Amino acid sequence: NPNSQTSHNPITRYVNSSTGNDSTGDVTSGTPWKTFHHAYTSSKDADTLDATGTFDWTDADETGDVSVTGYTIDKDFNILGHGPDQTIFQAGPTASYSNGKRIFTIDSGITASIQGVTIKNGYISWSDRGMGGGIRNDGTLTLSDSEVTDSFAGGCGYCGSGYGGGLYNTGTATVTNSSFYDNSSWYYGGGVSSTGTLTITNSSIIDNTTTGDQSSSNYGAGIGIPGGTTNITNCTITGNVASGSGTSSYRVGGMYIGGASTNVYLKNTIIAGNSTNYASSTKNNIYVAGGTLNNNGYNIIGKSNGYTSTTGDWSDPEDDGTFELNTVGTTGSLS
Repeated sequence: NPNSQTSHNPITRYVNSSTGNDSTGDVTSGTPWKTFHHAYTSSKDADTLDATGTFDWTDADETGDVSVTGYTIDKDFNILGHGPDQTIFQAGPTASYSNGKRIFTIDSGITASIQGVTIKNGYISWSDRGMGGGIRNDGTLTLSDSEVTDSFAGGCGYCGSGYGGGLYNTGTATVTNSSFYDNSSWYYGGGVSSTGTLTITNSSIIDNTTTGDQSSSNYGAGIGIPGGTTNITNCTITGNVASGSGTSSYRVGGMYIGGASTNVYLKNTIIAGNSTNYASSTKNNIYVAGGTLNNNGYNIIGKSNGYTSTTGDWSDPEDDGTFELNTVGTTGSLS
């Protein structure tokens, strides 16, 4: 009996927002459930939910989400989608302040995986101390083959909030083959922010923004790392803009690193083509305000502060569009 409470071997269960039925569905692919909420509450610890379709927290039948935190994953759980164009989880049909919640919150002590989905249209306001517009991870999360987009984490100068428009991580998060784009935050990390342990591989953080309008804001439109340990390998961080009106010296379009014990490891990654709209800023791509940037080489890095070129790096310290290969003297342009 797959629903036995006393003994359970993890299995795959199915949900389809178009063809499913919560009354007649069961654990087979031919008779899926319809709503994520019914499927999640009917599943057991460590089960995998095979999901197809669009799951919208504004739908009347999706009753498991709440204001601010969205849907909380409070048991070990796996979500298996069929690609970002086939499986979508959203706080509402459009990106809007009225959505008033993120999509997923992963509880502390929980191990979860999300694969092959789009996460979109989350919105946390400044009054809710926005931490993670799309996903907040306080547990152990594996995110793969997915897209996180059009989500916002609001904040303000005196409340110290607005972290991670796409993803805010305080636990352990592993991201592979995924993209964060068109997200925004008020403070740290329009795309991603982390104070825990974060590993990002073969992924892109592009066209995200920070929007803070006070001096203590705009800390990394692409990724803001005020604490913890972050490993970035084979990634692209570009097109991110610190677009608010604040004039902080920490204002940076690409990646901000701060905090005395913060460690970032960078390899074979592009961080270039990021910007701010603050005319006197020279920290468009990387700014190391605290902690340590461990450069493991073979990166392409635009104008930065606190970054030192090493083996295999191409960098543009003059910010003139001409990149130079470390110690070799060869030059080229970024296209």
